Amino acid sequence: MKTLYTVLNMKLLMRIDNLFGRIEDAFAGQPFLPGVPPDAKANQLRVGAYATDFAQAAKLLGYAIELSKITSSMTTTKPTGTGA
Repeated sequence: MKTLYTVLNMKLLMRIDNLFGRIEDAFAGQPFLPGVPPDAKANQLRVGAYATDFAQAAKLLGYAIELSKITSSMTTTKPTGTGA
């Protein structure tokens, strides 16, 4: 069972890594538009969207790490019957 938890955790972490890559691709690795002043409205909106997307992905990564810690400490035992 522990192997299953490990595989699922790895899949989740890989998906989150893919999400970070997609954010980078969406913004071409540049939170600011080239050739546009940093205080321009377009750049302000772009940087805000970049920061929001990155923060949400980072929060998701934090949850995944916490889940990984929880599941790595789990053990499986056979339930004992009390007889009814």
